Amino acid sequence: MKRTQDDILWIAGLLERFLALCTWQHPRKTLFFCFGLTMAYVVCCLIPNRLLVAAVISKMFLGGLMKRLRYGNKLVRKAAKKDSTLIMAENFLASLPTAPQREVAARHKRLVRAQQHKRELGRVRVALNFAFRATCMGRCAFPVSQLGRALRGVVDVDGLEDETQRKEWASGFCAVVTGLLIVWPSLDDAAQNRKPERVLELAGPLTEAPVDAPSPERGMAAVAVCTRGALNPVVFAVKVEMVDAFAAAIRSEAAKR
Repeated sequence: MKRTQDDILWIAGLLERFLALCTWQHPRKTLFFCFGLTMAYVVCCLIPNRLLVAAVISKMFLGGLMKRLRYGNKLVRKAAKKDSTLIMAENFLASLPTAPQREVAARHKRLVRAQQHKRELGRVRVALNFAFRATCMGRCAFPVSQLGRALRGVVDVDGLEDETQRKEWASGFCAVVTGLLIVWPSLDDAAQNRKPERVLELAGPLTEAPVDAPSPERGMAAVAVCTRGALNPVVFAVKVEMVDAFAAAIRSEAAKR
C-alpha cells in the first residue's frame, strides 16, 4: 500500500507538470525560453559536437577533482533515503486544512444551514397557511419570568453569552394567525401541527419592550404587544429582520377587527 501510494503521488506529480506545461501563460518567460533555445541551436551548429562533449566531460572531471581536494577522501555521501512512514506522516500533515481553508469551509457550512433553515421555514409557512392562514411566523423567545415556567421541551437559546441570560429567556416559534399569536415550543412542533404552548388574542399593535425587560440574545429584538385579558403587554423577542413583518401582520389583524 505504501508503494502504491508513492507511485500514485509520482504519477500525479507528472500529470501536474504536464498540465502546467500545457497551460503555460507567461509571455516574457516564454520569450526568454525561446531565445535560449535559439541560441543553443546556433551554438550547436557553430561548435562541433566533439568539443561540446569534451567541455562537459572536463567540467564534470574538474568538479569531482575540486570536491576531492576540498573534502579529501571523505566524499560527500548522498542523503539517506527517508523512511516511508515519515513520508506518509508528512503527506498527512500537508493534507490537513489550513486556517483560510477552514474559514471557507465554515462559511459554506453557514450558507448551507441558512438555506436549509430557509427551506424549512418555507415548508412550515405553507403548512400553516393551509391550516391556519398565518400571516407571519418566525423564531421567538419569551421571558421565563413572564411565562411562569419554561416552554415544554425548550433547549438553551443559541448565542447567549452568560448563564444569567440563558435562564431569562425560553425559545419557541410563534405565528400571527387570524388575530391570534400562537406560540409553539419549537419549529418542529409548529411544522407537525402539535398543540401550541400559548394562544394570545391580540388587542393592539406591536410596540417597543419596556425598559425593565431583560435583554435578549444578539440578533433578536425585544418587543411588546397588548393582548386581551392581560393587564400588562406581553413581552417577547423576535429576530431583528422579522420585527417589521410581525408589526405589519399584527397591524393588519387589528385593522380587520
